[in-house]
Amino acid sequence: MTHRLFLGLVLAATLAACSSGGGGTAGVPATASDAATTQAEGVAGTVRTDVIILQGVPPATVAANSGTVTFTITGLPAWASFNADDGSLSGTPGTANVGVTAPITITAHNGIGTGSVGPFTIVISAEPIPPSTKPSYVPVISGIPAGDVIAGQAYSFKPEASDPAGLPVVFSIINRPSWATFNVATGQLSGTPSAAQLGIFPAITISVSDGTASTELATFAIDVIAPAAAAPVLGGTASTSVIAGHAYRFQPTVTDPAGLTPTFSIAHSPDWASFDNAS
Repeated sequence: MTHRLFLGLVLAATLAACSSGGGGTAGVPATASDAATTQAEGVAGTVRTDVIILQGVPPATVAANSGTVTFTITGLPAWASFNADDGSLSGTPGTANVGVTAPITITAHNGIGTGSVGPFTIVISAEPIPPSTKPSYVPVISGIPAGDVIAGQAYSFKPEASDPAGLPVVFSIINRPSWATFNVATGQLSGTPSAAQLGIFPAITISVSDGTASTELATFAIDVIAPAAAAPVLGGTASTSVIAGHAYRFQPTVTDPAGLTPTFSIAHSPDWASFDNAS
């Protein structure tokens, strides 16, 4: 988008108009009867060029010797045009011209002297985007789900989500594992896989939507792995003394979480004792 810019530049305190109301216009010689008075007009005003007032020179002297007034400019922006007859600077800057121009000076010439305005600069701003064309805001979702779970143990992941527009959000999922449940209100994925569900459950995608736009969390997978082999549990308190000539006996208690039949071994067995690997 662009801003249309028109500057009806006035030579401020250096240009004068006729006090009699009968002054000439650009390109028309002024006469000695013109009464010179300084006049400054605002932006978009008409440039008056009846008489040029030079610093330190009496106005009546300049007026008596005035000829046709012409204008020149330095620092003309590339997007603008300049009228040498009336001193007007106009143009339409584009978005590529946003910023501040180089210093600009406009000078008026009447054959015996000059008057100028400037240097000045023009600030070109980007036009605000109308509300109707502003981009819509999309909900935000984040979180890092665990990539594995041991069979028989609980798995849970709940993403964080928000909506910049303040709208309520709902969640959805693609490729939900068969052993898990999903909460559309909170986005929580949870469940406990069994030993029969070992393996990788791939391409899981959780999304959040505010009814207008949606955002997806990065796709992930969950690997259900077998638990480590459970060791048997050994118990009992062995006697640490025996009288020579008397029998000694100790048999530990044992339980196996996997339900398997254990076997036993011993280190540093006394040479007077025997050991049963089965019991």
